[in-house]
Amino acid sequence: MIDPWTRTLRALAYGVAWILLLAGATLSGLWAQPSSTQQPPSAPPAQTPAQTGPSTPPGQPPSTAPGQPAQQPSTPPAQQPSTPPGQPPIQPPAPPPAPSITPPSPFVPQPGTPPPTLPPQKVAEVVIRGNDKIPVDQILAVVSTMVADPLNEEKLRNDVQSILNLGVFQDAVVRLENVPDGVRVVFVVVENPVVDKIEVKGNTVVATDDILKALSVQTGAVLNTVTMRNGVRAVEKLYQDKG
Repeated sequence: MIDPWTRTLRALAYGVAWILLLAGATLSGLWAQPSSTQQPPSAPPAQTPAQTGPSTPPGQPPSTAPGQPAQQPSTPPAQQPSTPPGQPPIQPPAPPPAPSITPPSPFVPQPGTPPPTLPPQKVAEVVIRGNDKIPVDQILAVVSTMVADPLNEEKLRNDVQSILNLGVFQDAVVRLENVPDGVRVVFVVVENPVVDKIEVKGNTVVATDDILKALSVQTGAVLNTVTMRNGVRAVEKLYQDKG
């Protein structure tokens, strides 16, 4: 028979064995799981080509390795002027066109060459227009331009002045018209008004009839300014004679 002490010792041994087994199982589970606080090792940062080379102090050109070409500093591209949004871009001004050289025209006289002269045109006809009271023969009597004569500008100016000197026209001009035989010379005249009545006022020393006779101005005829000026001088002389 087993005594009570032996039985107690065996029970204690079995209990200690179970405790050791449980403790070993717990420790093995703890060692198998990774720690939650441990961070994975970080990979070293990748180095760029600029970092791999030797460092260059500011203000000095970059050094090159032996056997390699020297690096030229990069030049930034030219910046275009910015334009506000919504507006067309500013175009650079176009270069001025090159001056074109035109050959001289054969119809334009060159410097130092006298201009070509054309033969004078002939007068084919002389015409008076605008007259009503004054007859054509009276006007043509003072005109020097004749048919078949060469056209002369100075002579035409003198003819216009001669027509005005008649005293019965307010104005006179000359016009030229081309005709198959040459040039038609046209004198356009404007007659003075017709005298309707003559009145003399303020005379006390000289009679009215004597004044009208000295004036020599006729009623019902075209006013002649030359005759009227001469008549005024005659009246002045009449008064001078009377004192």
